[in-house]
Amino acid sequence: MAIETILRLWLGLKERWNSASIPGQIALVLLVFGTSTVLFWQLPLIRPFVAQFWQSNVAAQEFILSLTLMLALGLLAYGVMSAKAKEDERALRRMAEAEAEAAREQARQLQERWDHLLEVECRDNLWRRPYSVAPPTFVPRLNRKTRFITMLNLKGGVGKTTLTANLAACLACGPRRLRVLLVDIDFQGTLSAATLAPNILQDCHRTDRIVNALLTSVDGSGALPYRLAVGMNGVEGAEVIAARDTLDTVEFQAQAQYFLNSEQDIRFRFRSHFHKPEVFERYDVVIFDSPPRVTASVVNAIAASDYVLIPTKLDQGSIDAVPRTVGWLRSLESVSSAEILGVVAMQVRVRLGRLVAADQVAYNRLREVVRSESGKDLLFSHFVRNDRLAIGQRGLVAGVREDGRAIFEPVAQELCERMSR
Repeated sequence: MAIETILRLWLGLKERWNSASIPGQIALVLLVFGTSTVLFWQLPLIRPFVAQFWQSNVAAQEFILSLTLMLALGLLAYGVMSAKAKEDERALRRMAEAEAEAAREQARQLQERWDHLLEVECRDNLWRRPYSVAPPTFVPRLNRKTRFITMLNLKGGVGKTTLTANLAACLACGPRRLRVLLVDIDFQGTLSAATLAPNILQDCHRTDRIVNALLTSVDGSGALPYRLAVGMNGVEGAEVIAARDTLDTVEFQAQAQYFLNSEQDIRFRFRSHFHKPEVFERYDVVIFDSPPRVTASVVNAIAASDYVLIPTKLDQGSIDAVPRTVGWLRSLESVSSAEILGVVAMQVRVRLGRLVAADQVAYNRLREVVRSESGKDLLFSHFVRNDRLAIGQRGLVAGVREDGRAIFEPVAQELCERMSR
């Protein structure tokens, strides 16, 4: 018990010592020394020596007192020196931490400036740069049966992924029995999660069987699309190239390289992969599912595509995003000759076989917006109604079922008709 008490007392004194200032540490030394001295002289074994001290002559007493004082001064000097060393160490540590924090802040500011500069350049000039070297050949549609489509809208949450996945199911499982390849170019991987069984998707991530390879391979020889593709869950005749969060980093690095060196043109890498005889022989339709923003993969997709399909909801914000998307596509005419195949209304509310009044008004407004922006009536006559049957589950889309596929089949049929014109 006594040992435990002494140990606790020692730990407490040590903690106070480490946290105290120099004056506090000096006071602590004097307190401990004084207390120890008083207690020492009160010990039973020491009392005979105390009595003898008082009985000794003055010279002996002075010697003992001088020795005690020297010991006290020595302990005090040690305490002061130790305290100063501790304070110097803490000061150096605080200085090093401050310098490290300043370096981190400077790096953060530089990164923000770089990100802003790159964002402005990408938005305004980067993707419209003149060619430093001749781009890969865009094989004319007349020389191949494969059709390339980019699903695009610069606004999120409008149903791009839902339409992409279910169109694939309709095209592959319907009367046309087309061979379809879906390419997920959104780092969030929403299409991948919607169309692939979880264990298959995990295996793609583990083995790097993902879309990143299409962007990092320069000449098209390093990553053949069909070697990256895996079968779409529940849909025979459809395959998927998955994406994961690392795509965001790969895209940023590729953009930065192109920003610094225009000869490292990254805009046509998809074209070098997909415009090949082996792809034409294997697939009838290739659909790129894009994120709601401009990325290196999106530019690559439209540079390799014949058509762009724009899904949108009927709320005002989504309708306003359509002209913005069309305008951005027009700004890239030097990079891509992709035609706007049309605009598809998503999650339209229907009652008794007719659009509800509010959606009918919005649908008519969308038609006028599209016509005024493009000069053509590009709005699909068929739409995707808001129906619980249109909702799939993780890894399995609604189009796998006949009742779910029926919701998207009219749009798929109109899509094929428009591509055949």
